[in-house]
Amino acid sequence: MTPSGGGENKFGVDLQDRVDLSRLAFIGHSQGGEGAYWLTEKSALDMPDSFINNGYGPAYGILMVAPSANWGGARGARLPLAVLLPACDNDVLNQEGQLFYEISRLDPEKNSWASSVWLENANHNYFNSTLRDEAVARPGRPDCEPLLQPEAQRDFLSAYAIDFLSQVFNQDQEALARLGMQLAEQAPSELYGLPARVASLAPAFDRLRLLLPASAAEQQTNLAGGSVTAEGVTTFYCEEGYYTPTVKPGSEPCKRVNLVTPGYPAMLVVSWEQSGAALRFSLPEATDLSQFSSLSLRAALDPLSPLNKA
Repeated sequence: MTPSGGGENKFGVDLQDRVDLSRLAFIGHSQGGEGAYWLTEKSALDMPDSFINNGYGPAYGILMVAPSANWGGARGARLPLAVLLPACDNDVLNQEGQLFYEISRLDPEKNSWASSVWLENANHNYFNSTLRDEAVARPGRPDCEPLLQPEAQRDFLSAYAIDFLSQVFNQDQEALARLGMQLAEQAPSELYGLPARVASLAPAFDRLRLLLPASAAEQQTNLAGGSVTAEGVTTFYCEEGYYTPTVKPGSEPCKRVNLVTPGYPAMLVVSWEQSGAALRFSLPEATDLSQFSSLSLRAALDPLSPLNKA
C-alpha cells in the first residue's frame, strides 16, 4: 500500500491516504485517451513489476473515451480495455479510436477482455461540463438530431466508469454484465438506458479463433486448421487500411471510398444471391469445444449493395 501524501491539487479533493499508486486505472478523453494507452505501453505499466521500476503501477485497466489515434505502432492492450465511441463525434470524425480495440482483437497474446461501445446520439465534448458541442451542424446526420443532453452523456460515462473500475479491481461479475460483456448472451442494444452497440472480446484463453481475417489465406483454411467451404457464396478479402480502387485496382467490393469503417480493419466481403447459401468452417477432429459456450460473429450489412433492400 502506497498512499498519497496529500497536498494542494487542482481537483479540490483531499487525497491524503486515499490514493494507492500501486493500483492504477486510466481514464482518458480524446487525445488523453490515446495518451493513457501509450503511457501504459511506454512505461510498461501493464507489467506486474512496474512499481519497482517506476514507483507507481501496475495499471489494471484503460478506459478510452472518444479517443484519437494520431500515433502509429501501438500493440494490443495487455489490460482490460474499453473504448467509448460517441456516434455523433464531430472531432474524431472517423472514429479512429476503434483502432485500439481492433489491434487488441488481432493480438494473439491479448490475455484480458476488451470492449468497444458505440453510443448513439452522443458527441465528442459532452462527456465533461466545460466544453460546448464541437459542431455547428451535422449535415446528413438525422441520427444525431437531437443530441443527447450533456447531463445524460455525463451520467452514462459515470455509470460506465464505476462498473469498469469495479470489474478491473474487484472482478465484479455483475458489473461486467452491466458493461454489456455477458459473452454467452446476445449483445445488448442499450446500456444504462441509452441506445448503444457493444463489441466484446473475451480473454485469449476463452477464445478459439476461426476467422479474423488477417490474410486472404483464411478464405481457404480457418485459424483452427480446418477448411473453409463456400457454397453459393462469393468471398472477397479486403486488406486493412484506407485505399481507393485507383491505389488498389480491384478493391471496389471493399467500398473504402463509400463507407467510414472505424479503424479500417481487414475484412471479408461475403455475398450470395439465393437462399440456402453457406460458408462452412470445418474443425480438425481433435478440436475440443467443451470449454466454449457461445459463438461470436461480427457482421455488418452492406447498405450500398443492390442485393439488399433499401
